[in-house]
Amino acid sequence: MQHERDIQPVSPAKEWGLPDWLDGGSYGYTESWNENRWRWEFTRRREDYRADFDRYAEPTYVRAIELYKTFKPDGRLVAPDQILKPTDPGFTATMPGPMKYGLAGLPNPRISEQPFYVRMFQPTYGAATLGEGPEFLAGGEGVSVDAPDGTVAIVFDLAQPIKPQLQGLQSRLELEQELRHGKVVPGRRKHPRTWLRYLRVLDGRECGATFAEIAEVAVVETEDTAPTPPAAKVVWDAARALMFNWPA
Repeated sequence: MQHERDIQPVSPAKEWGLPDWLDGGSYGYTESWNENRWRWEFTRRREDYRADFDRYAEPTYVRAIELYKTFKPDGRLVAPDQILKPTDPGFTATMPGPMKYGLAGLPNPRISEQPFYVRMFQPTYGAATLGEGPEFLAGGEGVSVDAPDGTVAIVFDLAQPIKPQLQGLQSRLELEQELRHGKVVPGRRKHPRTWLRYLRVLDGRECGATFAEIAEVAVVETEDTAPTPPAAKVVWDAARALMFNWPA
């Protein structure tokens, strides 16, 4: 019988499917990654995301099986052996408020190579509400639109060309923003050239590397920056900030 003290903990790299942080090439052909893929790689490294997936994955899978049993095979549902398991790429866990992460469902954070359709992130803010006109609704009622304080609703005519309707819209919205807030709110800049380095720093720390070790690999020496532990800590802090606050 194996004693508890003989059981070796699984390394973070093996547990979470992390590449070798010492080898940038182990991350694959990152030049081909689009923003959704980059965001997925940062999101799957979040501690809260991992905990939420592990909390909701099994109940989601059990509900899928029970749903199949309820309806029986009738051509509308897949057989149980075709229902994705939590360990399968493409499986998504259902949780309350998944938009906390910008996703409709939670793919397994242990799997880097997820199908594109389960890691399609929604905008960080803003939303589109689609509705039909009065002719579609019985009684000729209008379509109610939820526009909380600080937002505006815009109506597009889908029977007309879209481009002319979009022209001038940005300047009109910026004018409205300036009237309400006294300024045009700038967007946050994205720096994808640094994102691979950020991932390596995050993975290095998770795998137990010291900031001194990370500095030798992931801190670019310049006239103003030396590869020191404090410099590595600055990079790690920036990577953590990006991981939890993805720029819109």
